Formats: sequence, C-alpha cells, structure tokens
Amino acid sequence: MTSHGFKLYFFSALATLTLSACSSSPKHETTQQEPPSARVESTSEAAQIGRFDIMTSPDLTAEQKTRFMKVMNETQTKVAIIKKEESDVKVLLFRSLAKGQYNRHEVNRYKTQLKKLEDKKMNLMFTSLDQVKDILESAQKHNPDFFDQFRSRMQW
Repeated sequence: MTSHGFKLYFFSALATLTLSACSSSPKHETTQQEPPSARVESTSEAAQIGRFDIMTSPDLTAEQKTRFMKVMNETQTKVAIIKKEESDVKVLLFRSLAKGQYNRHEVNRYKTQLKKLEDKKMNLMFTSLDQVKDILESAQKHNPDFFDQFRSRMQW
C-alpha cells in the first residue's frame, strides 16, 4: 500500500471511528448491500456510512474488516460509558449549584472530574486510532478513490 493510499484509509477510518464513537445509536454490524443515503443528517448516519465503506471495501481482508469493526464497537461502548459518567457528574454539579449556596471547592471537584473524564475519552480515541492504523498498515492493496467515495457521501 502506498503512503497516499494508507493516508486515505487512515483518514476514512479516523472519521468512521470518531463518528461512531460520538453516535448514540446502538452498535451493529452492517450487512446491507446498498450504501446508506447520500445526505448525512446525524453522526449515527455518518457512522453507518463508514461501517458500510469498511465492510464493503475490496481493499481490506475479512480479518482486517473484523478487527476494524471490533475496535470501532469497543470504542463506541467505552465512550458511551464515559459519557454516562460525565452525565452523572454533571447532575451532581447542577444539584450542587441549585442548592443556592455556591461552594467553590465542590464545584472545582466536579470540574476536575469532568476534565479527567474528557481526557479519558480522548486517550481512548487516540488509542483506538493507533489500533486502526496498525490494521490498515497491513493492507496489501488499495483503492485511491476509497476516501473520495467515502467523503462524497458525507454531505452534511
């Protein structure tokens, strides 16, 4: 795989991984034979397009596709857990603020927790991207139009 081809795959994988992790839709394997609609209305739809592109790519082996989907699904599940934790901390923060007496120490504690959760989420995303990079580096062939095809369906 050429450097240019790898970059195309990597950026499409990055977009797919990021969008699927942000998506609130449940994880699922793409088995459809037709690409999703051209007009993307949500991160969930964008993630679906990415899944479709990866699963139908002739340039990736079945093993690479399986590994990619595993990384994507695991990342999405872990991000959902972190988002739930963030939501729980925010509820506590707003309850604290609603008491009427501003407690700077308590607010700072919640802010610190939220920052740590955001860092945890970002570290997870970059770890997942490293895993995807490893998967795609082992590709034997490439389609130089792959990323362009993916991007052309990502019309917001």
